[in-house]
Amino acid sequence: MNKPLSEYSMHFLNAFLLLFLVSDAWSQSIQLQTGQTNFNFNTSSTLENAQVSVNAFSLSVYSFSNFSVYAKVSSVSSSSGVTMPASMVAIKLNTVSPSRSANFNPITLSTNNQQIIQSYYTLFWYVTYTYNLIIGPIGYDYPPGNQIFNILFTITSP
Repeated sequence: MNKPLSEYSMHFLNAFLLLFLVSDAWSQSIQLQTGQTNFNFNTSSTLENAQVSVNAFSLSVYSFSNFSVYAKVSSVSSSSGVTMPASMVAIKLNTVSPSRSANFNPITLSTNNQQIIQSYYTLFWYVTYTYNLIIGPIGYDYPPGNQIFNILFTITSP
């Protein structure tokens, strides 16, 4: 015969569920805003030099715990049938608001996760990381056409 839980046990169970389940539900959030992410390579200068889109996108992170953000090129497609390698894409942190320590060095992306942010909790506000998008240099080895690079962002607790 099953015996019902005592009132103390029920309160403990409820507190336990609230502490662990609610904290997971509200622990992390990431928002992405994009700006100019299209490039035209129609001169020798644009083919021979890396092109930069300043403030191409921003990530706003809200987290009650320490966090890491990773980025990778998840896919590349081409209208010419010849795709460029993922390493043609790099990102560089331009600003962090509110200010905190961060990696402002260029990060060349690949098809594997690259850690782009490692930081501490944000508590009750968003921290916004604004990035420049860098492409190339493309050179003359690829036929004309459209290239689409899909970048996947992942946020985790370390």
